[in-house]
Amino acid sequence: EPVALLQAGNALDRKVFIQTWKSIDDSTQVFGSIKDMPTTDIDAVNAKLSAVNINYVAKRTVDGDRVIVYYSIQSSLGATLLLELTFKAGYNACKTCIKSSEKLFIPAVTQVLTKALTN
Repeated sequence: EPVALLQAGNALDRKVFIQTWKSIDDSTQVFGSIKDMPTTDIDAVNAKLSAVNINYVAKRTVDGDRVIVYYSIQSSLGATLLLELTFKAGYNACKTCIKSSEKLFIPAVTQVLTKALTN
């Protein structure tokens, strides 16, 4: 079960998140999207992700109709993964960007994320 790879822990501090994001090469970014979400309410999304050890870091609103939310994830083997979700008003979907120097964990995180947000 991929969710077993994600370890409970505290979210990264906002400054640490930004430093870590900048330190990981952009070539490791994996982009995707999640469709048919039953809710795009950020508090509900945060609760669903927290339940699978994906920790909320921060959010920001862009252009008035997009919300970008940032999360940190610790793998059971000590790897840090960073997640960015972008929501646009009026759509029951989000764009995803996962970034980590340990790319081998990204497919498992994608699977856990998709399952959490589409149920």
